[in-house]
Amino acid sequence: MAKTLSAARLNNYLGCAHHAALWLNGVAAPEEDNASLELVRTKGFDHEAVVLAALEAVHGRAVVISDKAPLDARLAATAAAISAGAPLIYQAALANQRWMGFPDFLIRVCEDKGKAIYEPEDAKLARKAKAEHVLQLGIYATLLNEAGGGPIAGGAIHVGGGAPERFNLKQTQYITRRLMGKFEAFADAKGRHTRPIRSAACDQCSFQPRCQAEWRAADSLIFVAGMRVDQMLKLEEAGLATLTAFAGCDPASPIGGISEKSFTRLVNQARLQKAGADRGEGLVELLPVEPGRGFTLMPSPQAGDLFFDMEGDPLYPEGLEYLFGLWGPLAQDGSDKFHAIWAHDRARKALEDFIAGRPVVCRQVDTGRKTNPPVAQCFAGEDDLQEKMVSAGWAWALPANSKDRYVPDERDAALRNVGVHAHKCVPPAEWRAMMRREVLRKEQGG
Repeated sequence: MAKTLSAARLNNYLGCAHHAALWLNGVAAPEEDNASLELVRTKGFDHEAVVLAALEAVHGRAVVISDKAPLDARLAATAAAISAGAPLIYQAALANQRWMGFPDFLIRVCEDKGKAIYEPEDAKLARKAKAEHVLQLGIYATLLNEAGGGPIAGGAIHVGGGAPERFNLKQTQYITRRLMGKFEAFADAKGRHTRPIRSAACDQCSFQPRCQAEWRAADSLIFVAGMRVDQMLKLEEAGLATLTAFAGCDPASPIGGISEKSFTRLVNQARLQKAGADRGEGLVELLPVEPGRGFTLMPSPQAGDLFFDMEGDPLYPEGLEYLFGLWGPLAQDGSDKFHAIWAHDRARKALEDFIAGRPVVCRQVDTGRKTNPPVAQCFAGEDDLQEKMVSAGWAWALPANSKDRYVPDERDAALRNVGVHAHKCVPPAEWRAMMRREVLRKEQGG
């Protein structure tokens, strides 16, 4: 019996035919605990919930199709919701004799002769929509059309930050249908001759441990750092199929149609890796300096040079850039020093909203400890900005400087679990104390 195909399986096939062949042959992927993938999945579900709430605010409460129900029940419930003209359907199920799909959302966009017309939309954690996402929407639209949801028209991807990206699926429907047919032919073929080849899909592939084991057992050229797949295939055609054999080649005698420069570099790399593996240690050889390559592309060092770095968390809801850093002669005596600039995007936005374009007036109310810096209380109109920020959870009370005036506001923000209190943030005073203890421990040899 032919296996039911899906958009995800088609994307797997386009990324790696070997992956698709293993699945079609009934090969189970090795069980592996991958904390990174689990985190991505969890963040994906969180993003989907945010998108659902936003859509319900526009279209009203969604008709939810239980993803725990049998497929036939899900299909029937989806068909009933479409027939009833539900404005928003969540976790719909669509299928024909060969394909199935589960769009996150079906949105009723209009009516034609009294019949509701729907478009598929999906939530994706990626920062921008990808071709595979559009293909997925196209398959949903094809199945939706067959299910009576209207002609193929548009669709949208709700990316992880920013406005939804919308696509005209009518323009891509023939490409979608051609790729679906190609996968159907592959699935129906009597013999599927594939092999594991490294690709961009490997990092997210559940079969990766299996392929890695095969490559290791075969001493594959795929492990030569910097070697492209096309170069590996050329060398295999020339009779060089293992890293060990390639490492023994004469670097000055290129074969396989590879340029002399590339061949020399790759042979030397293979030789270094082979020697390191035999000796059980990592080996390093410094490359000769070449004008126009590597560090020679950088300008000559100058007094006042600054190095800039950015740190961010792409898995934070809608993304977060939290730290800019500068390294250079930033100390008062002109010596090198690292200067951290914490972005705190949401805190800055909250403060800007509180100020609302009004003049800000500050008056000194105290002096801090250590170097006795001035401590000020700032107002925009009659609004105490410190009170606003602490109440919203975007600032700490710092009772030593604020005479406890904002402590109740901080306590209330913590109870509401907002701002910094929604995360595992360490209050500044506690963090500084931790750093002092760490410095003392190191000084004492602990």
